[in-house]
Amino acid sequence: MRVNGRAILLSSHSMEECEALCSRIGVLVKGRLVAIGTSQELKSRYTNSLFLHIVLRSLKDRELIANEVLTKFPSGTLVTKRIDSLSLKFKICRGAQERLSTLYAAVQEMASHLPLSDFFLLQSSLEDVLENLNELYSGKIL
Repeated sequence: MRVNGRAILLSSHSMEECEALCSRIGVLVKGRLVAIGTSQELKSRYTNSLFLHIVLRSLKDRELIANEVLTKFPSGTLVTKRIDSLSLKFKICRGAQERLSTLYAAVQEMASHLPLSDFFLLQSSLEDVLENLNELYSGKIL
């Protein structure tokens, strides 16, 4: 399509669908285009957090690991509400200049001395971008 100078406009509320099908994404708030770019550009520009998922070996280690993560990342919040889950999810805010590799190294170092099975870091989703943009523009007259 791009070679022929043509485009398809897809309207959807499914961010997963948009990410899978579109090379560029525009976000409308109150009928106005407030952001446009690739999926990665939008995530970088409009979110400042990552999600840390930790798989526990045992429920008895839950509090120890949660406290350790929140001590290491004071801006972090525990997202997982269930106390009987072997999986913990934390939202970790990162500074504008903080590199993903730096955060990963910090988590890896912390994980080396904690009793956990596995961990992984996830970037914010397009859904998070949409929520942030809606929040940003909800009180403004566009």
